[in-house]
Amino acid sequence: MSSALTHSNTLIIDSHCHFDLVIQALKELPETLLKKAQSHNINIIIVPGLDPNQWKTVIALAEKHNEIYFAAGLHPWWIDKQVNLKDLRVQISTQLNHPKCIAIGECGLDAFIDTDMALQERILEVHLDLAQQFKKPIILHSRKTDHLLQRLLKNHPLKAGGVLHAFSGHPDIALQFIKQGLHLGIGGTITYPRARKTIQACEKIDLKHLILETDAPDMPIKGFQGQTNTPEQIVHVAQALADIKQVPLDEVITKTTQNALCLFNLKDHMI
Repeated sequence: MSSALTHSNTLIIDSHCHFDLVIQALKELPETLLKKAQSHNINIIIVPGLDPNQWKTVIALAEKHNEIYFAAGLHPWWIDKQVNLKDLRVQISTQLNHPKCIAIGECGLDAFIDTDMALQERILEVHLDLAQQFKKPIILHSRKTDHLLQRLLKNHPLKAGGVLHAFSGHPDIALQFIKQGLHLGIGGTITYPRARKTIQACEKIDLKHLILETDAPDMPIKGFQGQTNTPEQIVHVAQALADIKQVPLDEVITKTTQNALCLFNLKDHMI
């Protein structure tokens, strides 16, 4: 890690970290992991929801630790074919009243799983409707489904914006999602030279549309393949983005942090 990363004093936000799963993977105390993150000025970690059973763990972490905020959503990988859409709507709505629930998600579409796409779309529409109703930002997952996601966003315009998590695609696709009110979540993908399309998109897209994330414990950065990803690795993502855009590291951190603070309405932390 460079000295620039070590000595930067600007607040950094990990906008997408499955912190509960990091704890499980590393078998460390939350306090230990948070202290490591804080040593790199990572003082806000946003933990997406995966399914209602997992929310309980995340809520407990958020209530105990000032650094942790959460989102409520049903990830496509956790969809039960017997899911009741009315019950899901009520479950998510209830969590949105929690003071540390700052978004809806993680939700979306995934063409790599067996779950029927029509069911995935109906469940995503529940999330999109709630995002409109509660004027909350949404955290979206998309794998080989960008065209379907764009159609649904057209039918359910976002009132409070959102983020396309783990963006990895062509610059033209990036611009289309930005026009639909989304920020792009930039993670460890850009540390790999082979991710040419994503790197090209980062070159062309203004920093005002980007936020940083790790997706820990998944999506390790280059050089850490096969290891559990952790929040502090976001400093390497920031450095990679600064290198791609040929701007100072502090500029990347400051702007992406401001973007995340505004998107998730964390005004008390404004820098």
